[in-house]
Amino acid sequence: MSIQKLPNAKYRVRVYNPHGKEYRKVVSTKQAALAHEAEVRVQMSGGWNPGAGSIRFDSYTEQVLAARPLSPNSLRTYGNAVRLHIDPVLGHHRLDRIRHTQLQGFLSGLTESQARTCKRVLNIVFDSASRDGLITTNPTAGLRLPPSRVKDVVVPKWEAVRAADELVQVAAATGMRAGELMGLSVDDIDVDELVVLVRRQRLFVSGFGSHYGPPKTINSERDIPVPVEVIEMLERVTPKKVELPWRDGPTEVHELFFPGDVSKA
Repeated sequence: MSIQKLPNAKYRVRVYNPHGKEYRKVVSTKQAALAHEAEVRVQMSGGWNPGAGSIRFDSYTEQVLAARPLSPNSLRTYGNAVRLHIDPVLGHHRLDRIRHTQLQGFLSGLTESQARTCKRVLNIVFDSASRDGLITTNPTAGLRLPPSRVKDVVVPKWEAVRAADELVQVAAATGMRAGELMGLSVDDIDVDELVVLVRRQRLFVSGFGSHYGPPKTINSERDIPVPVEVIEMLERVTPKKVELPWRDGPTEVHELFFPGDVSKA
C-alpha cells in the first residue's frame, strides 16, 4: 500500500490484493489519501479483497445463481428476471461500482411484482459479494419496492360464480393458486368445519415432469373457510387417484378432485 503525489497536486492511493492485483484511487488532498489508506486497511482486515469486485455484474450473477441450491421453479423465475430486467440495465457494470441509488432507480421503473423478484435476486448476489469480500458495503440495504398499482382483490359472491364449472367455482371461492387446485385431494376437505386445507401443489417442470410439492411459501400452507355450497359441490365431483413423486422425495398417491392432464399439470 502506498500514497503518491501526482503532477496535478492530487494523491494516488495504491493497494495490492493478495494476488498482486493493483487497486487505485485518486483523491484531492494528502489528508484524504491518508484517511482512505486507513479505511482500506480496516476493510482488508475484515476480509475485503481490493480490486476483486472489478468482475462484471452479469458474470458474477451467473456464478452465484449456479452455485445456489434453488428449486427448478425458483431458478427459472430468477433466471427470467435476470435475462429480461436486470442484465439489460446492470449486467455490463462492474460489481463494485453499482450503487444504492442506481438500484433504487432501477426497481422504481418496474411493476411491484417484477421489482419484488428482482430485489430477491439482487439481495442474493450482493450478499454473496459481501461474503466473498468483493464489496465493502451492500448497496441493496434499504431498497424499497415501488408502490402497488393493483387494487384490492374483491372476492365475488357465491351467486356470481354459481354457473361456472367446479374448478372455477373453487378457485373463486378460495383464492387458491392453480397448482394448489391441481393438488387438492379428498383428504384436504374438512366437511365438519367447512374448511379446505392447502397442504400441497402439483407442478410441472420441463425436464422433470409433473410432481407434488409444498405450497409456494411457508405462509401458503393454510386453512380456508368456505361456504357449504363448495363442500357440497366437491362431494359431487368424482376424484381420481394420481401417483406422482414428491419433489426430492418418494412417490405419493392422492385422490385429486382436478387431476387434469397429469403430464402437464
